[in-house]
Amino acid sequence: MITVKIEGMDKTLKAIESSIGKSAVAAKVRQGMRNAKPEVKRVLGKEMRKAFKVNKAQFADRTWRISTDNSAMTIRSLVRWLGTHEGGTISARGKALLIPINTYLGSRIGTKKFYKLVDWLRQNKLTVIKNGVLYANPVWNTSKRGGVGVGTRINKKFRATLQGSLKRPSGFSVSPAFERADRLIPIAIIRRSIHMKKRFSLSDIAARSLRDIVAKHIQQELYK
Repeated sequence: MITVKIEGMDKTLKAIESSIGKSAVAAKVRQGMRNAKPEVKRVLGKEMRKAFKVNKAQFADRTWRISTDNSAMTIRSLVRWLGTHEGGTISARGKALLIPINTYLGSRIGTKKFYKLVDWLRQNKLTVIKNGVLYANPVWNTSKRGGVGVGTRINKKFRATLQGSLKRPSGFSVSPAFERADRLIPIAIIRRSIHMKKRFSLSDIAARSLRDIVAKHIQQELYK
């Protein structure tokens, strides 16, 4: 969240107040800020599409919530993870950070679902840690039903729980188990902290263009 304040317009506002009154000026400032909203949203959407790969163009434009008062415009995003891309170091609250990898069909996995799967694997003693990577140790078939050898096919229940389905991918791909010599499935990288590169900064965008946009619309309203 960021607040865009009116700066450098004090003399202009006072001069106009002397002719039309303070309340009238305040009303024009509020209207100017409201008029600026569409252009501000367009700029934010453009900057977001420039910084990230956005599959749906409307997502970048509709993620913003903008409110105004007599002297400032407050901008916030509905995307919770956006703040992590302003740069800096993220440290673990506990012993380590777990960064999901090898998701099924490249799908995203939510925090709640991710830790639910990790807890399930740990409770069943199916996790292995090697060289800073957390692996799942899959459950293999124990019968020759279907004409296959024992230990050559992953248990159906395990597969469904870990990776979901084609229609609803919700976990990790089991494919690496058939490709790796150790037959393990990588699910997360373990780190004590990670340094995030600055990719999107609301404060930088505000300083670069948003303040000028708001000032322009307020001036247009004042001199009507």
